Amino acid sequence: MAGRRIRYEPEAPDYFGVLTDSTFVDVLDQELARADQLALSSANFVPRCTEFVVEWSFGQTANGQLVWYGVEQDTSSPADDIPDQLRQYTPDLTQEEEGYRPFGGRGVDDLPEDVEDYRPTPDLIYGTPLPFGTGPATATFGFIDPTFNSATADDLVMPWPWPKLIRVTVTIADEIDPTIEQTFQFVLEAPGTPDPE
Repeated sequence: MAGRRIRYEPEAPDYFGVLTDSTFVDVLDQELARADQLALSSANFVPRCTEFVVEWSFGQTANGQLVWYGVEQDTSSPADDIPDQLRQYTPDLTQEEEGYRPFGGRGVDDLPEDVEDYRPTPDLIYGTPLPFGTGPATATFGFIDPTFNSATADDLVMPWPWPKLIRVTVTIADEIDPTIEQTFQFVLEAPGTPDPE
């Protein structure tokens, strides 16, 4: 959000001061202040990190490649030309996709046939207004989809589909020569969509 940033320090700036401060009346308050000090340095979990990208996928494919969603970084090429390109989730892109089963194998097996391919709205995942562009975006996944409206299943509570896969890309610069970078990528399988019951 505008005006906010992540704060980090190479080391806790006042760790011993917090430990020896006699003005704390409650032990809990002192422990919280100590935890704040530790958090300032624990944010440096990847030293010399120059890029940290998190993407997610429902597991569907386009042109034989997994479709990943995140912030679009290369605006010079349409997403349709690069199926594996970072792009934000929109139902419009599902026309070309194969195997769109956000609930398949996710622990939700009793959905009526006419809604098993239900596509959640981007507003549900990103909130409004949609953060299109090159800035950061936060994708959120909860438990029940409040935007679902079915004419054939009025009493159905629609689960909020969770991603099947999470992909993390980390680029780290060399400690001696920062112009040398190396990129690492990890793909993690996400837990199943929780049952709203």
